[in-house]
Amino acid sequence: MNKAIIFDMDGVIIDSETVYAEIEWQIYQEYNVPMTREGAMQSMGRGLLNWWEEIVERYGMPISAQQAAEEVAKRYMTFLTDPNIKKEAMPGARQLMQRIKEEKNWRIAIASSSDANAISAVMDIFDLHPYIDFTISGNEIVDSKPHPEIFEKVAKHFDYAPQQCLVIEDSQSGILAAKAASMYCAAYKSAPKGLVDYSLADFAYDNHHKVLPMIEKVLE
Repeated sequence: MNKAIIFDMDGVIIDSETVYAEIEWQIYQEYNVPMTREGAMQSMGRGLLNWWEEIVERYGMPISAQQAAEEVAKRYMTFLTDPNIKKEAMPGARQLMQRIKEEKNWRIAIASSSDANAISAVMDIFDLHPYIDFTISGNEIVDSKPHPEIFEKVAKHFDYAPQQCLVIEDSQSGILAAKAASMYCAAYKSAPKGLVDYSLADFAYDNHHKVLPMIEKVLE
């Protein structure tokens, strides 16, 4: 049976969750939003517009959610495209994709709450184009994670049943979205300790180099 492995991007492929958090923290400070560091981390895995709709309403910010989301995306792209800033891949992510293709010949997708330009930039930075069959971004869906729409669209694109798909996620909202889509989910433990409840995932792991046998056990 054909299978698909669906990768989240930030915190799974690229070490960028702290970058996003710092960008958002800058905006909280600029607009005097009384956000705590712990509260700020709750944005992990959430769509930018979805998150900022909640924050703008809660704190009465003098800008729209759309403006805030666009500013975060702009600053993140500055990070991705600045040649003087080193970008770090999560260890073993590219090698895992290579093994999935060479050993299993399964489909691979990236399903990220980041926008399409960011996904394209990350694929360029880490030379992922040979392995990726499909991408879908946060600006191509109506409902953000934890809604399952983004993963359902991947399955529809491949014409696969949910049970043929396994999602690799590092955030609470991503895990919830994967399970709401009736897909298998592997939780990659890159988030700060205690922030994410991994119990809903089919399994959790902390090493991309060693995870393929665990994926095979779940899917086959």
